[in-house]
Amino acid sequence: MMEKITIELYSKNDNYKEIIGFYKFFLNYVKPAKMSIIASFTNKDYNKKFNEKKFFEEISNEKYKNKYHTIFINGKSLLDPSISYNPNRMYISMNKEVYMENKEEIDNFISNLFQKIQADIGFLEDNTYRYLENEEDIEGFEEAGGKLIEDRVVKIGNELKIDTSKNPGHTKMINGLPVGVYWKMWIGHDYYRYLSQKKLSEYDNCYENIELEDGSRKIVMTETLDEFISEKTDDMKWDFREKMELKKVEEMLYNLPEEDIPDGELLEETIISKDGKAEYTLTYFDDNMEWMEKAYATKYYLIKHLLDEEGNWISEDGEMTKTGWMKNLDFEKLYNGEV
Repeated sequence: MMEKITIELYSKNDNYKEIIGFYKFFLNYVKPAKMSIIASFTNKDYNKKFNEKKFFEEISNEKYKNKYHTIFINGKSLLDPSISYNPNRMYISMNKEVYMENKEEIDNFISNLFQKIQADIGFLEDNTYRYLENEEDIEGFEEAGGKLIEDRVVKIGNELKIDTSKNPGHTKMINGLPVGVYWKMWIGHDYYRYLSQKKLSEYDNCYENIELEDGSRKIVMTETLDEFISEKTDDMKWDFREKMELKKVEEMLYNLPEEDIPDGELLEETIISKDGKAEYTLTYFDDNMEWMEKAYATKYYLIKHLLDEEGNWISEDGEMTKTGWMKNLDFEKLYNGEV
C-alpha cells in the first residue's frame, strides 16, 4: 500500500480567493482522475472526469463565493492522493516519497500560504500513524498493524476499547480546530488565543522552532518523520503536550462561544427545549424535498422526542413528526417546548 502524508490548514476565515494558487501548486504533486464540487445550495454534486481548464473555470464561478461548499480532486479511489478545500480547511493527501523529495519547496509554500490566509493552525502528519494513535476499535487497530499495549485498554459498557488519550500522538478536532502534537506544525493568529505565544516561542525540545515574518511559528519536532512516529520520541511528544498545556487548549475550544465557531454546512440540527423535556431534530430541504443547507432551505422535516430526567428519549419512535415551510417555523416555540 502506498504510504501517504497529510497536510491540513485551518482558519476561521473563508480563503476562497487563494484557492486557485493552492490547487495549481499541489497539482504538481497530485495527479487526479476526478473532480467534484459538493454544494448543497446548488442541489447537485458537480462530479466529472478531471480536466484542468474546466476545473479552474468552474471553481472561479461567482456562485460559489461566500457559500459553504467542498471542492475535491482525487484519484480513481478514495485511497489515492487528493486535494480538497472548504471555507475553513485546506487539505492535501499525497505520496510520502513525493513529499520527501520536494519537502523544502512544499514547506515554503505552506509557510507563505499560512501567513497569507492568516490561518490558525496547520500540520503535516503520517496517515498510518494518525490512524493508529486515534483508533479506539481493537480489531481495526490490530488489522492496521498496531501493537496493543495492555494498560491502554479500557472497558466501555460491554466492549473493550483503546483509551487513545494514553497515546502521545493522539489528536482531537474540537469545534472546527485540531489539537495535538504533529511532526510539523504551523501555529499563529487566532490560535494564540488558546495556546500561549510566549510558551511556544520558548519551546526548544524540538528540531526546529522558527518564527515566521508575521509572528506565527513553524515547529518541526524531529529531523525525520520516522523519528517522530517512533516510540523512542514518545517522551518528547508528552513534553510538548504538557508544556503547551494542550488539556487547557481542549477545554477552551470546547467552551468557545457560538460566534467563534467556524460556520459549516448545516443540513440538520438538534434543538433541546429550555426545560430539557423535549428534543427536536430538524432536517432542511428545498421545494422538492431535496436536502438543502439551512441558509437556502424552504422546507423542513421535524421529529420531536420527549426526554426523561437524564436527557434520554422516552420513546425511540418519537412523539410527533411534522413537515412544513421554513417561513412558518417558529424557533422560539421550539426553544420553549411549545411545538
